Amino acid sequence: MRVASLYRYPVKGLSPERLSRAELPTGGYFPGDRLFAIENGLSGFDPAEPAHQPKIKYLMLMRNESLARLRTRYEDASGDLVIGHDDGETRIATQTAAGREQLSAFFKAFMSQELRGEPRLLAAPAGYRFTDSR
Repeated sequence: MRVASLYRYPVKGLSPERLSRAELPTGGYFPGDRLFAIENGLSGFDPAEPAHQPKIKYLMLMRNESLARLRTRYEDASGDLVIGHDDGETRIATQTAAGREQLSAFFKAFMSQELRGEPRLLAAPAGYRFTDSR
């Protein structure tokens, strides 16, 4: 078998990040993949009892075409999400309440017509990822 390229999606539905290498844990998830999702209105996701939700409950390229205009990357060391867009870059501290509010405000301004409700950053609790299937 030959692996030609590796990609991860730190935020479900946003742009992928190409990796030069990855160490795969036995029985675990692909490192740094689908750590976050952005709710498009209330999804019903409960971090205390995480259960798979249909991807339609989150922002996703298949339904929200404007997301294709964004270039995103997640910085593992800082926990920052960097969003490249027409006006430059926006850096969001995913680990803070202020950062999560900043993310919500960004998406409200960027794609207000496509939102069904409040865009809210969800973080995957330990042992869970925002995958497309159970």
